[in-house]
Amino acid sequence: MGATPQAKSSRGRISLVAAILVAVCLLACAFLLIVSQIWANTPDGRAAIASQAIERTTEAATRLTPKPSNTPRPSNTPRPTVTPRPTSSPRPSSSPSNTSIPSPLPSQTVVAAPTRTLAPLWTATSNAVVEAATATIEVAATQPPPAAPAGYVCAGGEACIKGNISSDGRHLYHFPGCTSYNNTKIDTSAGERWFVSEAEAQGAGWTKAGNCP
Repeated sequence: MGATPQAKSSRGRISLVAAILVAVCLLACAFLLIVSQIWANTPDGRAAIASQAIERTTEAATRLTPKPSNTPRPSNTPRPTVTPRPTSSPRPSSSPSNTSIPSPLPSQTVVAAPTRTLAPLWTATSNAVVEAATATIEVAATQPPPAAPAGYVCAGGEACIKGNISSDGRHLYHFPGCTSYNNTKIDTSAGERWFVSEAEAQGAGWTKAGNCP
């Protein structure tokens, strides 16, 4: 029996769909080919193609490079032979029992060394120390006492010496008997001071005025 019109129409539809799918695939392949050609002409595409080519070349060279043959292991070194130990020599027989015993040595007399007497040496040293101490005391006794500091000293321990600061900044002291003593005024707020003696004034950094005796 011949095919019905419905069967023929269904086959024709299937063939049409298959043809459309094949055409779409071909168009997609053509489109991808065109895009790849365009991308290959760009700088990025050329660099990528070059890097892929280098990688493929490297892999091919690695595959073609022969692997080194296994190095043969060295043969086992023969162990040295063990040298036999020498046999022990027989011990000599014991001496006969009638061996004469040597006579004892004569006793030695120990003489004690004479002891040294340190008394004279100690006596001489002590005498020298005593003489040196006596000489030191005598020298100290003959020296005069230290002299009292020279200069004017206020009577009764009162501060009578005027420590003045001049207009040019000099620190001068004046004691009774100086020409300018009565005219000199002391201002303690300005750093001027009173002193009991010249030694105290000099120790504080003041200098005697030129009009003082």
